Amino acid sequence: MTQFKKLSVILLLLFYSSAVFAAPEELKESSLPLPQDLRPLSVIRILILKDKWSLKIQTPASYKLTDKAGNLLLSGKQLKLTEIKPLPKGIQVGSKQLEVNAIRITSPYEIKIGKYAYMGIIEIMKHYKSGKLMVVNEISLEEYLKGVLPREVNPNWPLDALKAQAVASRTYAIFHIIKSKNNPWALSSDVRGQVYRGSNVNHELSDAAVDSTRGQILTYQNAVFPAFFHATCGGATTSIQNVWNYKIHPSMQSVSCPFCKGTIHYKWDAKYTPIEIETRLAKEGYKVPGVKMIVADQIDESGRAGIFRVTGKNGTVIVPSNIFRMAMDPFRFKSTHLRTLERVGQHFVFRGTGWGHGVGLCQYGAKNQGKIPRHYKEILSHYYPMSELSFLPVENV
Repeated sequence: MTQFKKLSVILLLLFYSSAVFAAPEELKESSLPLPQDLRPLSVIRILILKDKWSLKIQTPASYKLTDKAGNLLLSGKQLKLTEIKPLPKGIQVGSKQLEVNAIRITSPYEIKIGKYAYMGIIEIMKHYKSGKLMVVNEISLEEYLKGVLPREVNPNWPLDALKAQAVASRTYAIFHIIKSKNNPWALSSDVRGQVYRGSNVNHELSDAAVDSTRGQILTYQNAVFPAFFHATCGGATTSIQNVWNYKIHPSMQSVSCPFCKGTIHYKWDAKYTPIEIETRLAKEGYKVPGVKMIVADQIDESGRAGIFRVTGKNGTVIVPSNIFRMAMDPFRFKSTHLRTLERVGQHFVFRGTGWGHGVGLCQYGAKNQGKIPRHYKEILSHYYPMSELSFLPVENV
């Protein structure tokens, strides 16, 4: 065998070992058993700010500022508007330079950061790499949910729709508390977790929905799952494994939903120039210069695309549909459930149905089911088939 042929064989072996026999990406757990000790589930840690070189904080009531071990560093009858900044060897609070990498601020009243106010504990820590400040709100789970519901749904919706959202949000939070037990926080306060804006958004109706479902979560075979939800499914929800790299879960599979038809986000359209699509995809690591054609492919049982085939001057690139949607801006490109996709002049025009990833509870569908009226347990059973409503001991949550 010539040296050239030997080299060719080696290259082929390398190609097949990496391309054909490469281990598939490990699937994420979609179900977690409840721990024997339920007490840690009563408190949640939420990332509310990150990567800050400076922030201002205040509270009109008495306060204590400690290190992570609980050692008192500062205290007073009130904390006037005070700037906090990272230092090379610590954190500066007003004029005080503290040689610590994290501080905890407690007060019997709200602690205000920027335009939002928070109950519970505020922990400010330095990121171990960037040195910038990260801010975490440590708060009881039930009080956290009261700051979530008015941002996730309209608190004037039917009470049973609010109750269904409360149970879904509590289940989602419990799953992430268990999953992140060794991490600095369980969830972020934006759309990557659940939208949370502290205590100054509370509403009496959504508070009532949280209180009346206290301790109630969804389980499947005595394990909790991430009870995803979204604004509008557009006629049918989709299955969890179609959107993310999760293991298949019986309670997060596609179901028909005629209840959101005609609602505000049921239909949408968006248009983009080829250069805009190229630029947006490049930011996500997908390089497709000279976009000429886009095809939605691998359509699932709900009608959503699994991938987008984007063809440019150098060939075709396959982009997972959820990545494509996020790259195009999910407030414009509202779902992967398309009615039409066409090239019109200098634009690609997408017309779709629904808003959001499409997994789990359809919020506008739940709203209209609440109007029928349907009981919140019926609403939850519809969107999370085969799930059970479980009750955590009230004293623990």
